[in-house]
Order: sequence, then C-alpha cells, then structure tokens
Amino acid sequence: MGNKFIRFLSEAATNKISANEKTTDNISKSNNNFEFTIYLAIPLVFMALLYSIYIYHSKLYINSLTSQQKVPNTLIKRAKRTNLLLLIIFSSLNLLIFFICLGLFLSGNINFNLLVLIAVGIVSFVFIGYAIYKYFKNISILSNIKVDNKINFKKFEEYSIRSVNPKQVFVNANKLINPRSIADETFDIFFNKKIKDKSLTNRNKICHTVANNSFKWSNYLTTNTYSQLNDNNDNLYFVLSCSFKMLVENNLFKDYDEVLTYFTNKWEEMVK
Repeated sequence: MGNKFIRFLSEAATNKISANEKTTDNISKSNNNFEFTIYLAIPLVFMALLYSIYIYHSKLYINSLTSQQKVPNTLIKRAKRTNLLLLIIFSSLNLLIFFICLGLFLSGNINFNLLVLIAVGIVSFVFIGYAIYKYFKNISILSNIKVDNKINFKKFEEYSIRSVNPKQVFVNANKLINPRSIADETFDIFFNKKIKDKSLTNRNKICHTVANNSFKWSNYLTTNTYSQLNDNNDNLYFVLSCSFKMLVENNLFKDYDEVLTYFTNKWEEMVK
C-alpha cells in the first residue's frame, strides 16, 4: 500500500514537471514567435514609411511643375536634380535597413533568422526597384514638359497689371498640396518670407529667385473674397508686378520702371 502511494506521488510529480516543461516550452515558443514577428515587422514598417514619403514628395514635385502654364528651364534642371536626390536618399536608407538586419543575422541573434533576412531583403530590393522605375518615369515626364521662358513685357504697361497692390493680392502656398487649404496670405507677406527664408541680400540673386519662382508662384494666387484679383490668365504678370513693387519697397530699386527695365534686359539670362 505504501509502495503504491509512493509510486502515485512519484508519477504525479513527474506529470507535473512534464506539464510545467510543456508550458515553459509553449511560452518560449510563443515568445520566439513574438520576437520573430517584431524583428520582421519593424524593418518592413520603416521601409514602407520611407516608400510612402518618397512617392509623396516625388509626386508633389512633379505635379507642381505639370500644373504650371509656363516652366523655365532652370526649374526643369532643378526638378531632375531633386528627383535623383530623392532616389539616392530613399535607396540608401533602404539599404541601410537591410545591412542592419544582415549585421544582426551575422551576429548570431537566434531570433533573427535567415527567413527574416530574406523577407527584408526581398522587400527592400522591390522598393528600390520600383523607386528606380519611378525615377525614370519622372525623368520622362520632365522631358515632355514644354519649356517656355518668354514673356511679353509690354503687358506691364496695362493698367490692371501695373496698378496691382501686393497687399490686396492673396496667395496660398499649400494649394498644390491641399486644394482645400484656406491658409491664404497677402503677397507682400508671402514675398518677404520667401526672401527671408533664403537669407538673400544680394539684389541680383533676389531678382534671379523672383524670375525663376514667379512661374510657380502664379499658381498660388487665390480668388479670396478680399482679393483684388479674379480668375485670370495673366497670373504670371500679376505675380511679377507684385514682385516688382516689393523689390522697390525693400529698397532694392528706385521705382517700378527701374525694376521693369532690369527684368526686361536680364530676363533670358536669369531663366535660361
């Protein structure tokens, strides 16, 4: 009787230990699976985020050009450089993530196995491959944009353009990003911020900036209730006229006619 009881206790203890070992194994496997998921998810999430940022900025930059009626050659060249820079940054960051994962794998991390490395590698190179495709697609779009640097300076003799008031012309720099944006501001404030942001003090550099950005700024004009302007095909001339007056206000020129003469003589040189 005593032997049977002892055997019963021994079997019960053995079963208890076995059950505990199974529970421990299950917990260990669960933890390993969780760590595996984390190791796989983190790099993939980062790569997906990088991809979204790359596509967003690439599309935004291209749309800002294709929406313009006139595009100077300098903006096309700048867009091509920016397009290449975005590709290099995106590809480099993706490769960095892959090599970090490779380093973890080679260091012998038991949870960072070959399957994770392969998955990260495949996604990384798929993203880079598609980014390269987008790069060449954007280059093709940029190559098909009609470059138009010429403007009719006689338009500035028209009263409606010459009399425009920068304090009554409204712009919204967020229009291309969000067409519903209501962040309007008067052109004089907008102009001074642009010059200040670029820390420009040299008159020639400021005029060069105005000449090459006026095409883009013309798309920022809004028909605000209090605006002096309505929908008009002469937006570029309104923007330039406002810019001329702001250049005078900032004591860079004596008067409007002096600015007009300067831009008439230097225009092709500035936007080539």
